Amino acid sequence: MAYALNALIAELALLRGALELPVIALPHGWGLVPLPQGSWRAEGHHARPLIHASECRLAPDDDFDEPNERARCIDHASTSFAWIAELCTRASARPGARLAYVEADSFGGRGNQAAAVWEAGQRVLGPIVEASAINQALARIGVLRRGFDDEFSTLELGRHRVTEEWLQFA
Repeated sequence: MAYALNALIAELALLRGALELPVIALPHGWGLVPLPQGSWRAEGHHARPLIHASECRLAPDDDFDEPNERARCIDHASTSFAWIAELCTRASARPGARLAYVEADSFGGRGNQAAAVWEAGQRVLGPIVEASAINQALARIGVLRRGFDDEFSTLELGRHRVTEEWLQFA
């Protein structure tokens, strides 16, 4: 079963006051701004740039048709991350504001996670690409685990299988 997420997560009040994008309420006072593929493409960027850059770096040479294709792939992903990093910097630019940018992409049990965190307009974590990236980012912004659930489950981020499904609740 596939799962894909590309979103900003922060306290609900911060997201509602800092961005002119759809905000979905999550449990325990948190909010999520879904970043669907269409919004990235409209800006000329690649959705899930951190995962994409990691895949470009790790791919075998024979996956690329041209000598400089790997470098172009990584450059495009870096430009895409710079675009979202600017948005995160602006959205978190007040004292005490904490915001996580998260990516997930999996299919059939195999997948990747990536994340970065901004506090008061400065990136303070990441970007990281590893199996626990989202939980690390959520813990950094202050999400508290509930019972046996990790941070991801505490916010019920598995409720929808793809980013676009979140938009129906905005």
